[in-house]
Amino acid sequence: MRTPDMMLLGWLAISGTASASVIGGIQPTSAGDEFVYQYPAGDFLEINPARAWVTNAEGYRHLASLSIDATSGTLRGYAGYQLDTARDIVKSPNLIGVEDGSGRSGLIASLVGNLIYQTTVAAADPLATYWVTMELTLDGSLLETSGHPTLSMLGGATIINLDAADYYSASVDSTFANYNLDPAAISLDYGPVRTDDEFIVQDAFGTIIESPSRYGLSHHVVYSSMDPLALQSVMRVTAPVHDGDDLVMISQIAAQATHSFIDDFRTLGDGATGAVAAASGYVDLSNTATLRIYTPAGLSLGGDLASLSGVVVMAAVPEPSIWMMWLAGLSLTALARRRGHRRA
Repeated sequence: MRTPDMMLLGWLAISGTASASVIGGIQPTSAGDEFVYQYPAGDFLEINPARAWVTNAEGYRHLASLSIDATSGTLRGYAGYQLDTARDIVKSPNLIGVEDGSGRSGLIASLVGNLIYQTTVAAADPLATYWVTMELTLDGSLLETSGHPTLSMLGGATIINLDAADYYSASVDSTFANYNLDPAAISLDYGPVRTDDEFIVQDAFGTIIESPSRYGLSHHVVYSSMDPLALQSVMRVTAPVHDGDDLVMISQIAAQATHSFIDDFRTLGDGATGAVAAASGYVDLSNTATLRIYTPAGLSLGGDLASLSGVVVMAAVPEPSIWMMWLAGLSLTALARRRGHRRA
C-alpha cells in the first residue's frame, strides 16, 4: 500500500458512515483476465470461494480467491498459477505491471482486499492529544510447487485523519516475495523469500512528509517468521488524534502469482514475444491477515467501530519487550503449523 488508493477515497466520500466497508477484487474473473472490484452493501465479501481455475488464452491456468469479514477484522486470500510447458508469450501493455513499477494491473493471478472503518474520536479531555495504533498481522505462505513462478504477498495499514486542521494519511506496508523487489534490479533473481516494507505519510495536498515523527506519527514492522510455508509479519502505525476527529482506517492485503520469466519482459515492447519457463505455485493468505486497533484510556471510537469488540482493543499497546515475547510465541505456532502442513 504505497499510497492510499484514490479510488477508495473517492468512494468513501460518497458512501457515508452507516457501516464498515469491504471492497475487493480478483483477477482473473474470466479467460480475458478482467479485474473487477466488488462493493457489497454488508460487512462481508467473498469472491470465488471454491477456488475455480481459469485457463488463459496464452495457455496457462491461474486462480484467485478472496474473503473479508469486517466484524472480525480478517482478510483472507489465495492466488495460484500453473504452466506445464515452457513457451513464448506475447507481452501486452499490462503483462508485468506489478514488476515494472508502473502500477498497471497485470495478466496474472492477483487479488486486492480492503477493509475500511470510518469513526469519530470521543475523548475525555477535549484539549488533550491521544494516540491510536492500528496493528495488522499478516500470516501466509509462498510455495513453488514446480519451477520458479513469481510470487508475492502484501499487507498494509493506513490511518487517515480527515479533520481539516490535523489532516494526514499515514500508511505502513510489508511485502514478502520470492524475487528481487528492487525495481532497478537487472533481473527478478528468483531465490529465498525477500522482504520489503515502507512507511509513507502525506499531507492534505498529497505531499510526502519527510519527518513524520515531528507530527507524532510512527510505525513498526517485525518479521516474526521467514519460513516460506509459515510467513508472518506484524505492522503497526501510530497516530495522534483529538476529540471530534474523523478517522478512516484501512487494512489491505494483496497477492500475485505469475510467470517464471526467462526473458526480461521489462525490456520488451508491447506485442513482442518472450520466453517463460514451466512453473506452478501459489500464494496462500487463507491463514488470514488480522486487524487490531488499540485505544488508550479516556478515548473511544464511535460510528463503525462502536460494536466491533473483536477489532478494537481498549488498552495500551503492548510494550516492545512484551511484543517480542508474543512474536516468539507466534513463531512457535508457525513452526507447529508448518510441521502439520508437511505431515499432511
